[in-house]
Amino acid sequence: MKPAEHCPCGSNRAYSACCGRLHSGAENAVNAEALMRSRYCAYALGARTLSAVHLAQLNPPG
Repeated sequence: MKPAEHCPCGSNRAYSACCGRLHSGAENAVNAEALMRSRYCAYALGARTLSAVHLAQLNPPG
């Protein structure tokens, strides 16, 4: 996906300014909605390697 294309999560933002930042590891999801949008986006893009990252965000150590 090109960074300037609209994010598949439905936010009407560019992928690079939306879920792309979460997928690259540059940011963590700030709330449950952002996490679920990024997970849907990963599914829509066929990215199956992100599940471990998302599980870690849901269940942080400590």
